[in-house]
Amino acid sequence: MIQSGNKILFTIFGLSIYLIKPVFYLIQISILALVYFVSGKLSFMIAGNDLVVTIVYFASEGFALAAVLIFGRKLWLGIFFGQLILALSTNMHFYPAILISAVNSIEALIAVSLFNYFGLDKSLKHLRDVIGLLLLIVLVLQPFSSILGNFILLVFDVSNSSSFYKNVFSWWFGNAIGQILFTPFLLLLYAHGKDLSLRDVTLTVCFFLVLNYLILVLFPIKSLPILLCLTMPIVVLIAAFRNITTAYIATIIIAIIALYATFKGTGVFQHHSNIDNIIDLNFYILSHILLVLIIGTLFDEKRVVEEKLKSMALYDNLTGLANRNLLKEHMQHIVSLGHLYQTRSAVCFFDIDGFKQVNDTYGHNFGDEVLKQTVKRIQNNIRADDLLLRLGGDEFLLIFVDIKTNEALNSILKKILVVTNQPITINHDTVTVSLSIGVSIYPDNSKKTDELIKFADDAMYKAKHGGKHRFVYYNGISHV
Repeated sequence: MIQSGNKILFTIFGLSIYLIKPVFYLIQISILALVYFVSGKLSFMIAGNDLVVTIVYFASEGFALAAVLIFGRKLWLGIFFGQLILALSTNMHFYPAILISAVNSIEALIAVSLFNYFGLDKSLKHLRDVIGLLLLIVLVLQPFSSILGNFILLVFDVSNSSSFYKNVFSWWFGNAIGQILFTPFLLLLYAHGKDLSLRDVTLTVCFFLVLNYLILVLFPIKSLPILLCLTMPIVVLIAAFRNITTAYIATIIIAIIALYATFKGTGVFQHHSNIDNIIDLNFYILSHILLVLIIGTLFDEKRVVEEKLKSMALYDNLTGLANRNLLKEHMQHIVSLGHLYQTRSAVCFFDIDGFKQVNDTYGHNFGDEVLKQTVKRIQNNIRADDLLLRLGGDEFLLIFVDIKTNEALNSILKKILVVTNQPITINHDTVTVSLSIGVSIYPDNSKKTDELIKFADDAMYKAKHGGKHRFVYYNGISHV
């Protein structure tokens, strides 16, 4: 009876696991379709008409492209149904609505395929990724959908031939701006959102809300060049000295207030023609987007290179250990601790016995692997507070902070001697190495960092001359 009950439970559990994936997929599709529809209706509302073709930036396309680039081409159905409901809500006939929805879905599939084919990174780490995405939008995706979509409208008499080229331009321009505004923002937010400073984001949002409300709505400036001169330098400074994602958030705020100003018809957005207002709006937003993307990415690349150079200067490339350039800082650390808490520390200078012979016999690549495995064995047998540095070649410095007794230190060093003396096998070749370790004690042997290192070095040579595979204190006491 119990076994039968267990089988039923396992069956129910198995069915639940089996059903979770398709249910989750349906939820994703439904959310994307809803976002597509709602953002599309808002775009039409701002445009002042209820047509499928609008020159206002079409936010739906930006959300759709970001979704498929982040979560994969499987979400094309969300785009299809979102566009279908949107088209039908404009009283378009069913067949052209179906075909236009298919065109937009195919556009998303093309986007994912080409994005992956050219090896673009969806986190937009490099300028190549940013330029690649922009070119993909402007030269491939929107020409494809605008020409094919308007041809469908023409065939089904939804539009006429006299407005064909104008509609192609409007579709291309509005959709391209929508994708350029929202897709990079969502990709950056997905990749770097967790690294954002809540304080920086809050200050940025508040500042740009107030600034843009003042210059676009309350005391509207009627010159687009002056408007750009007031906002663009600030956005550039944020991109340069904070990060591209925060600067992009500033651009989104600028776009929102600019949309409101266009809707109200204030400042620079108060032409007699609604189309002129929308064109000014799109170019105003586009200028900020391109500046943020290009300047921000260049500064991000610069920061990455600087951090890499700094890391190369302070850390060993092969083992990842701190190198000689950090030696003074670490040695000063033990002196400061010793002075403050009256603790004893040990400085252990060691090299790998027979390492030159390993390099000569098996080659430097083999020797590098021996170094890495030896370092890993040592790291696995020291405490988190202890410091291991590579001075160069096969010479290392191991600093033990707060040593209670020499016996406790002896126990650790003996264990290190044992584990590093175990055979190392690399590509079917096996070698065995050992360590010769010299030890000096702070403050017993000296309170000066240079002397502690020199005394440990002297003791190491005594260990070598004494037979290797051992550690020797500066006072001459030897342990095997």
